[in-house]
Amino acid sequence: MLPKMTSFGACVSRDLFKSSIVRDYKDFFAFSNDQYHMSVVSLMSQPLSEELLGKIPAELEGKVNPFVKKCFKEDLTKVFLRKIATNEQDYLLLDFYMDTYYGVIELQDGSYVSGKQWQYQKIDFYNKVVKQEVKAAINPLTDRAGYLVLWKDSIDRFMAYIKQESPETTIILNTKKFTNRYFNSDTKSFEDLSVVIKDKKRTAATIERMNDIWTEMDTYLLTRYPEVKALRFDEERYYSSAENEWGPFYLHFNQAFYDDAQQQLIKLVMEERGYFKLEEVLPGGICKKVGDDVQSFADVREWGDYYIPMHQYEQMIDKPTRDAAGYFLKNHPQSASGYFIQELTRASLKTNIESYRRIVTRFGQSNWNKTDLGDEVIYLDGTIDLKAINTTGEYYMSDKVTRTIEDHPTKNSGWFLTVSKRTGDSCMQELTKKTQIDENMQRYYRILNFKENTATKWNAIGEPKATREHSKKSWRSRLTAKWKA
Repeated sequence: MLPKMTSFGACVSRDLFKSSIVRDYKDFFAFSNDQYHMSVVSLMSQPLSEELLGKIPAELEGKVNPFVKKCFKEDLTKVFLRKIATNEQDYLLLDFYMDTYYGVIELQDGSYVSGKQWQYQKIDFYNKVVKQEVKAAINPLTDRAGYLVLWKDSIDRFMAYIKQESPETTIILNTKKFTNRYFNSDTKSFEDLSVVIKDKKRTAATIERMNDIWTEMDTYLLTRYPEVKALRFDEERYYSSAENEWGPFYLHFNQAFYDDAQQQLIKLVMEERGYFKLEEVLPGGICKKVGDDVQSFADVREWGDYYIPMHQYEQMIDKPTRDAAGYFLKNHPQSASGYFIQELTRASLKTNIESYRRIVTRFGQSNWNKTDLGDEVIYLDGTIDLKAINTTGEYYMSDKVTRTIEDHPTKNSGWFLTVSKRTGDSCMQELTKKTQIDENMQRYYRILNFKENTATKWNAIGEPKATREHSKKSWRSRLTAKWKA
């Protein structure tokens, strides 16, 4: 079972679990129940009065997107505390962006909400109800000492709550800070990010002050609570750019940050859960590295254990799958005639292990052959072409995925897909509907020519019982009508 992960903070943590940024994160973590854009002070403040809570409408109105409305409502209800207590997360990734960047709004009843007035004031409920209860805005840039007193009390109560309500949850602190470096891909030079995005409130000096405050918060938590793990970074490696999915901002980084952070997370989990120790791979504990210019596994001939990161695996011309994932490569010792076994295993913490083997000689190599390990299906995500799934194995597609598949025979419900072993150019695909009701059972099969990327039509195997009964009734009705005529 994959370790259960959640996050509290901003995109600097949440984006580590976004497939468009870290494409293979689902191989390592089951992510859910996160809390976005909320300060620790707001989370741990006393709940709003029952009167105010009762006034929150089911659907908020305002000139903001649904994401902002969701964050605002959760800021008021403090629902994340209930998620922690009921969902038994293995790990919680934490950052202090909201406390550092926005501070909080103090309300008359002693509660706090995060200080995102610039967005919240576009929401009708904030203007009509919450705004009338505002006592003061507190920001660490204008009152550092006062805010840190408030924040330290809040983080202490947060840690006590975790210990009481979710004692098996490990806290991982994301220590990444703001960057003010922007890389201009046209001029190939670095620029001042606050100038590039035309930030009228913050300069390079402001960013430096905020980072100093953020560091004080990190230091307090790690010193006071030594059981907290930490992701640590070389700040000089990272910068912002227009290539980031969200555009340039102080916490939107180049891809190297997300790759490095993921590797640190995986290492922390492996060390704690003991899936395996790198010392067992090679003396010294580190896999060998394949040169960046290598584009074929056939060119890796020296015996030993290697790790192929995702970006490098994708460029290999003789890879067995089209997966966006990292792989371990093992070259077995060679025979006297130069024959040896190459073995590829997908880097994943899933119970199902994807592994492939082939024989390599001095003159060529066999096809990759899949080794069937584990008892879990391979989950298909996103819009796919089923003709591209030609590797022997068992797969599953949810109803949501099924609806996006053009060459699916029904385009609804969840389905198991089985791909047979192959001849030189063909294999069989079989679809079985996921259902617990006998009458709804459905199965289809077809022959796939993966060399030409063509396939026969889907052929139904038998008929659903409900369809057969309907056919019988229709036949009897027609016959009865004929007799009456």
